[in-house]
This record gives sequence, structure tokens and C-alpha cells, in this order.
Amino acid sequence: MYFCGYDRCVGSGEYGNLILPTGINVWQGPDPNRGGIHHKANNGDRVEIVEIKVLGSYVGETWYHLKGGGWTNGLWLTNQPCTAGSATNQHKLDC
Repeated sequence: MYFCGYDRCVGSGEYGNLILPTGINVWQGPDPNRGGIHHKANNGDRVEIVEIKVLGSYVGETWYHLKGGGWTNGLWLTNQPCTAGSATNQHKLDC
């Protein structure tokens, strides 16, 4: 999977814009107690998932444990490299 720093939430007013080219937080643990920041990721970074924790039906409630450590939620990951076109065409989320 890949980190995607584009805003993919239809109602946000920033939809389709690159909002986080760097500095996507990767946490020590999943919600509800994330702990501190494990490290920061960049838009387009490739990651391997070692565990999935589903807390609810909303995409932000699915958390992914990354190889090398840390957790991120589904709002920041895509199955293929993320571009403005793929973010807006494939992830029309009403967050």
C-alpha cells in the first residue's frame, strides 16, 4: 500500500488537493489510545501491512499496523501510488 497525502473527503473544501506532502503521522498504536507519534510518513511512501484492526465501518476506523512499526488509519492509504487523479476518481469519500 501507499501513503496518500491528498484530501479525499468530499465535503472538506480541500477535496483533491495535496494537503500533506510530508508529515503524515504514524502512531504508536491504533485508536482509541494512539500513544505518541512513532514517525512521520511522506505522500507516496510504500508500506507493508502486518496487521489490520477494524474498529467500525467508516474508513478512518480501520487501522493498519505497518512493517517497521507504527499504525495509521485507512484515510491515509491507497492500494496503488496516489496522485490527484487517483485520489479524486477512486476515493470519493464523504468523511
